[in-house]
Amino acid sequence: MKARFRLAAATAVLALVLAAAAGCATRGARTANSGVPAPVADAEWHSLVKSGRAAFLRNDFKAALPLFASAANRSRALDDPNGLAVALLDQARCLEELEIVDILAARDREASTATSVGREDSFMTERLRLLDDLRALRPDLRLSIKRRAELDVAVAGLPREWTELAEIVDRTPPDVLSPADRARLLFARIEPLDPDDPAAACDLLKECPPDDELPPSLRAWRQIMSILYCGADELETLESVVAIYREAGRADGVAFALSSDIYQSIRSPDPVHAGDMLLRGAATCHALGYVHLAASLLDRAEAVDNPAIRERTEKLRAGLRIPSTHDSAEPKGDSKP
Repeated sequence: MKARFRLAAATAVLALVLAAAAGCATRGARTANSGVPAPVADAEWHSLVKSGRAAFLRNDFKAALPLFASAANRSRALDDPNGLAVALLDQARCLEELEIVDILAARDREASTATSVGREDSFMTERLRLLDDLRALRPDLRLSIKRRAELDVAVAGLPREWTELAEIVDRTPPDVLSPADRARLLFARIEPLDPDDPAAACDLLKECPPDDELPPSLRAWRQIMSILYCGADELETLESVVAIYREAGRADGVAFALSSDIYQSIRSPDPVHAGDMLLRGAATCHALGYVHLAASLLDRAEAVDNPAIRERTEKLRAGLRIPSTHDSAEPKGDSKP
């Protein structure tokens, strides 16, 4: 069932469950620290975290990542485990968002070579270091209950930790976790399930907090999982994902949804709708520099059995200066040059 897209979803879900809602749980939201020991009142730590979160809210995750790493180092110098947890979890949020960059790059490389390629994790070094730091911090008895639960969620989706999932679920008080963390823990429970038996995953998805309580990335992945496991309408649901990322100001997320491998298996009763999304995806990917991926989407749009879509495809090709990879003698229906 849409195996290649499931692989992309699985890698992204793995990144999603790395993160707990330490401070950037929703756009513009502040950290809910009520009843939780505050990090040491250190001006340098607060300045680094504040600057990192400002970059995060601008969707500049690459700039935010080293700022949070510096805040983590400052917490180590101050021997402050709760401040360290905040900084590590904020780093995890950045890596969660940067997952889309890796997926788009892999799709573009695959389109350029016409062969299947593995996703190259350009942040693997940071990711592995962060996972080790998260695991090492968990036993610290000075951590608050909330911080310890967030760290549990952050490691729950690692394949080597799947055996601990039931224990984490049992020992985590539901009222301690934010809605975003409850969703991450839910996705972690879905990941090891048998992909050939989607019913259990679909039942778990029904427990997910409502969309208005989740940040954009989790709302989007919830929608994608409903396609993978619950038989949701592909085109309609992908439009929802596009809208989520557009409203969040995430052009990379828009390109990710519009270039979905799901299009390869769609048998839509509305070819105009499918073709329209493919053409929008081609324009978006080209604007972001994914030229090979844009060409691939144009090829898919060209194959849609609709004269109007074929004509629009030819016009967009000309505008983007992307030649067709198809035989020029291939019939084009009623479209005009």
